[in-house]
Amino acid sequence: MAGRALSRCLVLLPALLPGLLVVPSGSGAESAVHVAIPDDSIVAEGSFEGEVSTFTSGPNRRTRIVPHDLAPHGTQVLEVTPRRRGDFGIDDWPGSVTDAVARAPYRATAYVAGTGNQVGRTVTLTVRLTGPDGSTLGVEESRPVVLTEAFQRLQATLTPRDHGGHIDVFVSGRAARPGGGSLLVDAVTMTQGIPVPLGFTYEDEVLRERFGEEAGYDLLDNWNFGLADNRSAGNPWSGTGEFPYWGSGTKGWSPDCDYGTPSEEYNLPTQITQSSTNAAYDAFDEAGTGLRITIEPRTSMPNGCLYTWVSGALNTRGKHEFGGDGKTVFVQVRARMPYAYVDGERVANGTWGSIWLLPGEGSGQSNSVEVDLMEGGYLVDGVDPLRVIASNLHTSPYQVVKDSGVDLSDGYHTYGAKLDTATGQVNLYLDGQEYASYSNGPRSPMFLLLNAHVANLNALHWHSQVVDESASSDMVVAEVRVFERPPP
Repeated sequence: MAGRALSRCLVLLPALLPGLLVVPSGSGAESAVHVAIPDDSIVAEGSFEGEVSTFTSGPNRRTRIVPHDLAPHGTQVLEVTPRRRGDFGIDDWPGSVTDAVARAPYRATAYVAGTGNQVGRTVTLTVRLTGPDGSTLGVEESRPVVLTEAFQRLQATLTPRDHGGHIDVFVSGRAARPGGGSLLVDAVTMTQGIPVPLGFTYEDEVLRERFGEEAGYDLLDNWNFGLADNRSAGNPWSGTGEFPYWGSGTKGWSPDCDYGTPSEEYNLPTQITQSSTNAAYDAFDEAGTGLRITIEPRTSMPNGCLYTWVSGALNTRGKHEFGGDGKTVFVQVRARMPYAYVDGERVANGTWGSIWLLPGEGSGQSNSVEVDLMEGGYLVDGVDPLRVIASNLHTSPYQVVKDSGVDLSDGYHTYGAKLDTATGQVNLYLDGQEYASYSNGPRSPMFLLLNAHVANLNALHWHSQVVDESASSDMVVAEVRVFERPPP
């Protein structure tokens, strides 16, 4: 993508957007709690707005959806009332998540509170993996919490060792005398993380990024804004800067603003937000997750060059670089590709979501060893561009442009690249399945770039074009994991 970007400018259910509400603390004082439903959730009942409870009811409990103004997410919660002393709670939710992925962490989250004589009781959240024969293959339990009138978070993570099986979630406690109190449950979710690739271990992990979940999280600890390379000395290829940095609408390295339309300016941090909370690029919340890059139709004229679209880009150059010295690297990015609704249909609309690698600081290799994990929107006869996955090796005529078999904008998929920097071998993966391989790849450290832009007229014959000049789009990245091991 590097040189040409300047000249051409598991499917999961959609998640609910979170609300930001004030929830009382256990002492009765009020404090702001931001409950973020991860954008890549497998299930997200969220606030149970307008939903019928899918939890299993049993003889010792009654469940119903009730209003609750201080629920962490939305305005309704699930109320579970025991009928007698003994165990009670919610079972077998969200129903079975089937075909569990080996080595992929499944994180379950729920928010719980109590009323009446259930305040002071202890509850836990359990994630269970069962085999096709019903046998229990694995169980993980959250830390227990003592119910208060304020909502508290329960969280547990289970990582299947092998592929297959069913995953269920339970919230359970022990009831006091019947009547007079209930368990309140809100914002129940389960998300699937990127798996540890075969041949690697957790100890080989050198970067895990979910764009939040840490106290004091700062996006710029791991990322720089804009697209950059060694030729630009790490400065962004952007019309917002000085010569020789131009936006994606320009032709090659020409500084004279000679471009086709539509074109796009992509070094705009304001186009980057936290996907689960909508927080701005400089205020990502530690309770949130995910990164959103928004493509919008908006005219700008940086350095006197006219751009008709704006978007954003990030890179890890100088902060996280992977491989070199004969190491083998596995880069995995879980993302949803951009799309637009035009006349009631999902279309690519010229969008060009991209995940790629370039030689890092101090590398003697040129951009010709760029590795593309994903380039979206290419044209294949008879195939919706939203289904197409493309990659190139710029040191050879090799290129793969193929039908992935699924709409890559209709859910989250894991894009992977394995780089053997001792041999130059490159293997590319989609959702853990290899779809391409080639030799003559990188031998030096590489850095990661994430961006979403719009194809201009130079790409007319091989990339989708804009059909609606007013339709915005989002590319969302849920997680990045990079593993690195030394040469044998």
